[in-house]
Amino acid sequence: MGIIVGFGIAVIVKLFFKNMRRSIENLQIYFWKIAIFVGIGIFGISWIYKLPVFLSFIVVIICILCIVISGYTVGKTGLNFLEIYAVITILTITFLINY
Repeated sequence: MGIIVGFGIAVIVKLFFKNMRRSIENLQIYFWKIAIFVGIGIFGISWIYKLPVFLSFIVVIICILCIVISGYTVGKTGLNFLEIYAVITILTITFLINY
């Protein structure tokens, strides 16, 4: 799981620093859209599954990282995004079964 999170954060950091030349206003718009999405997701997960807010936050962050990983990989390789989700899921299950 740490590999998925680490790779997702690395992709986000790379894309962020690559796009630093763009205007700051565009980055602020994206930040607020993502913040609103995360807030709604945390509220929804906490309400539906009765999880603590911290765990809901972790679930939403991992989902965003998986989306970033699959989007970046689809853009670079041209593979189907469902195949990438399958690979991420298989790697996660294999990791959890071994430990």
